[in-house]
Amino acid sequence: MDTLDLGLAALTSDEAPNASSRTVAGVLAMTAAVVGLAAVKWLSDLTAQRVAGPSGSNPGGVYLGKDGVKRYLKFYEDPAQAAGEQLANRIYEWVGVDAPKSRTYPEATDRGYVFASEILPCEHHLRDVLDGPEGATYARRFLDGFVADVLIGNWDAVGLVHDNAVVLPDGRVVRVDNGGAFLMRAMGGRKPPGLLNDITEYEVFASSRNPSYQAVMRKAGWVDRSGRETPLMKREVASQMDRLRSLTGDDPERLAGLASGLLKETSATAADRARMIEMLKSRYRLLDQRVGAR
Repeated sequence: MDTLDLGLAALTSDEAPNASSRTVAGVLAMTAAVVGLAAVKWLSDLTAQRVAGPSGSNPGGVYLGKDGVKRYLKFYEDPAQAAGEQLANRIYEWVGVDAPKSRTYPEATDRGYVFASEILPCEHHLRDVLDGPEGATYARRFLDGFVADVLIGNWDAVGLVHDNAVVLPDGRVVRVDNGGAFLMRAMGGRKPPGLLNDITEYEVFASSRNPSYQAVMRKAGWVDRSGRETPLMKREVASQMDRLRSLTGDDPERLAGLASGLLKETSATAADRARMIEMLKSRYRLLDQRVGAR
């Protein structure tokens, strides 16, 4: 049952004979009230018990839901950030890069636009293992998502101090904080429009302009000290691009269709949904050209 159906269902059987006299505004007001109640219940179910406060730059915290699942909740002011992080996690999942299960709500709550991601049983943050004996291995596992990072413009994928990726007990490396993808900067505010449909990250990630990501690329042997890509990086990026082409049938419109369906279930405005879809299509084409033919 969609929102309008919920609003109409709120009319009782006694009121039905007079329904035709109701104004559109009246029905919409009733619908808004129903949606508001639904948002309150949804948020209440997720925040049954507060476990810890925020660990990042946005308001939020760790909560235990009524379903027994522990989640990290963020309360965003801009609906595009909640929608963008949700889409980022799903795109990572689609292309075979690990990211948390997450949820967002298509309406504002009294605490803002909510984004909720499940807490993973992490052993370490990436920062804890990079300088260890297996640092290069973990760096390469993280970089298995390099093409996906560029595709969605995730400027803060690794975190300022390598704290946005965690290592699970089975050794997988998971991106757990993807609020810097698509239209938004991780700490809030929008990215310059001129950068949205370009893939400047391809060079920036390997440069001193993003020293945290650059450090991972160096540790993995993807770039040399001057920031030039190595043969290893070329091979790995080509392999990731082939994987993306296979998943999409070498057609960016297919990826755009999947993203469009998901974004319709978020709080993003129609204009912002269109911007994110255009980002994906433009960046896919540029990556395809940059990496070259199979």
